[in-house]
Order: sequence, then C-alpha cells, then structure tokens
Amino acid sequence: MSYSRILVPIDFSELSERALEQAAAMAKTLGASLTLLHVHERVIVPTVDPAFRPPDALDDPGDLAESLTHGLQRLADKLDFDDERIDVRVEIGDPIDEILAVCKDHDLAVLATHGRRGVGQFLLGSVTERTVRKADCSVLVVR
Repeated sequence: MSYSRILVPIDFSELSERALEQAAAMAKTLGASLTLLHVHERVIVPTVDPAFRPPDALDDPGDLAESLTHGLQRLADKLDFDDERIDVRVEIGDPIDEILAVCKDHDLAVLATHGRRGVGQFLLGSVTERTVRKADCSVLVVR
C-alpha cells in the first residue's frame, strides 16, 4: 500500500514528537507529504457570576492559534523536510471530531499512545483508540 499524505496529530508531548519522527521517516522514504495538526480543545468556563470575566487569552483565539502554529512550525523545522511537502494546521474544537475530519483528506494518520490498558484507558479516554476505530484512513500507532 502506498501513502502520499500522512497526518500527525500533535499535542506537544514527547510521545507525539516521537510519532512525528516516525511519520517523517516514513514520509521521506515514501515521498509523501506531512500534515502536523494540533487541536486545541475549546474551554467553556461555567459561571453564574455576571462579574466574572475570563482571562484575556480566551478573548482572542487568533493569538492562541498563531502561537500554536508557531510551535508546530518549530517542530516541522527540526525535521529537515522539504517545506513544500509539510503543512502545519491548528484547529479549535473537539480533538476527536477535528482529527477525524482531517483524516478524510489523508491516507495515513500516525498517532502516539501511552500504552495504557483497562481502567487507565477507560478513565482517561483515548484519542488514539477512538481514532483507530473511526478514522477513514489507515492509522499507525506508535508506542
């Protein structure tokens, strides 16, 4: 099977950076393009106090997206990869929904996992596990 477009969801953890290294090595070998995706989960602060004002960082999602995009670009720059074959993307929303939406335009998604099982996985949830079950593309899990 040939892969021409590889998606790598990044949460800026060491594990996701290891998955990125694996994906970049595959992409170089296959001549594929890479998409680095970070999904920032929308934070809703419930309050009944009308005087409450959320922190300024929540006022301008554009600043947050720009900062996250720069973070992804720094990771991309470390890869020694052709600029025209790498894309960085930031979405704001539910991580699963956004990853699955972007998977539709890719042949392969490469995700990291902590390797938790049983109760640990149940209590924490697993973006990787849900992506494996629902993605429209192939998924490679890097432990």
